[in-house]
Amino acid sequence: MGQSVLLVLTSLLVACGPGQAEVVDGGPVDATEATATTGTAPETGTTETGLAGDRPLNVLLIFTDDQGVDKVSSYDDHPSPPPTPVIDALAARGVSFDRAYAYPSCSPSRGALLTGKLAHRTGLGEVIQYADDEELPPDTYSLPRMLDASPWIWETAAYGKWHIASFASHTNLEHPLLLGFGDFAGSMSNLQDKWLEPDVRHTYTFWDKVEDGDVHVETTYATTDTVDDALEALDRLQEPWLLYVPFNAPHTPLHEPPEDLADPVDPITSPNVYDAAVQALDTELGRLLAAIDEEDTLVIFASDNGTSSWGAQPPVRPDRVKLTPYEGGIRVPMIVAGPGVAKGVRTDAMVHVVDILPTVAEVAQVDLAATGEVFDGESLWPYLRDPTHPGREILHGDRFAPNGVGGSGLNLDWWISHGPRFKVVSYGGGNSYAMVDLLADPNEDAPYTSIEDVPKADRKEVQELIDAQRAFFEGIQIPSW
Repeated sequence: MGQSVLLVLTSLLVACGPGQAEVVDGGPVDATEATATTGTAPETGTTETGLAGDRPLNVLLIFTDDQGVDKVSSYDDHPSPPPTPVIDALAARGVSFDRAYAYPSCSPSRGALLTGKLAHRTGLGEVIQYADDEELPPDTYSLPRMLDASPWIWETAAYGKWHIASFASHTNLEHPLLLGFGDFAGSMSNLQDKWLEPDVRHTYTFWDKVEDGDVHVETTYATTDTVDDALEALDRLQEPWLLYVPFNAPHTPLHEPPEDLADPVDPITSPNVYDAAVQALDTELGRLLAAIDEEDTLVIFASDNGTSSWGAQPPVRPDRVKLTPYEGGIRVPMIVAGPGVAKGVRTDAMVHVVDILPTVAEVAQVDLAATGEVFDGESLWPYLRDPTHPGREILHGDRFAPNGVGGSGLNLDWWISHGPRFKVVSYGGGNSYAMVDLLADPNEDAPYTSIEDVPKADRKEVQELIDAQRAFFEGIQIPSW
């Protein structure tokens, strides 16, 4: 009975289209047991977080698209992952988060990343389609805008996939600059989306690129083009800088990468082509990471959601990946490396992409409490210094549609809250529930649908999580755009 209810919830959400519910999952069973399995403590010499001599560390923020933990070799989450030696090497010199989470679709995760806020605070609850008139309000408090409060003057740039505005939105091509970035070039949304030449199939080598406030058809392989733009920026940006590089890969359109970037695809199947795109991404990341100075740059690597059903390789189930509330949909790789960061260690503390903005704020020595803004994220630096640091006791997630509509206009509202052991999914603001013991049922096969079904010894813990969830979300009014 419990399993069927969760499957019904999942099917309802998937039927609503690409903007799907966020599940923020995982966390240590006992926060005191979050341990570094291997590696060393941070090097001495960095007395303040994120300082490189007399200035802050530079920040390179890499965000991939549809790359779950099953698509990163160092995570050991899949028996036959695509080769990712560059990402694995980054993990070897930094901290890997085993329980990092995002939304199960693109735009909400990018909005959360760039604001440090959950969707109930931004109004961005589902995917913005390329011809929609929607956009994250350009006056939103953002990651690059936050850097204006730093004691240092930062230069910023973004290259790659944007996807929190559209070609048809109010500020369209100017949106990245209006949100605070000093420069932008890349795609407004997915590469297969057609704005120019709509009768021609758009691919990784034929796509609409925004550059210098204009749009043109680009024929350079998109993953390579993104790295080319980032490398050009590194030659001219003055330190300290923030470089945001959100890749399109390995998101569709499925394709065989150039032969110099990945092994030949044999046999040609959707999952194998998908893995080749991951390998090509990793190869190009090698070019990018080789161009930075490891001694003065903080590198943050993460993905926007889990692997797409097209890329799922057994034993991963294609009905429990991107666009679903299962672990495969929302658990993402997150790796941080740089000066002051422990090397080659892992932690199972619960973290989320909303934590990236507060992490950068600590590097930039910005007091977020003085901004007057409310943030859902927390700095990752306690874990970066000491991966045994106790994690959160509770972490919330949310999903709603349509974008930018207050509570009375919602046609779907889904809340999720995680404690150290239990996950509570509330559909429709409490009309129905799915409660999962992640310790006893890590595959989420048999959720409880009523508090009476929960073992008596655990009911108090689950009820407290339900109560905390309701108090949290009922205290937030979704902004109207």
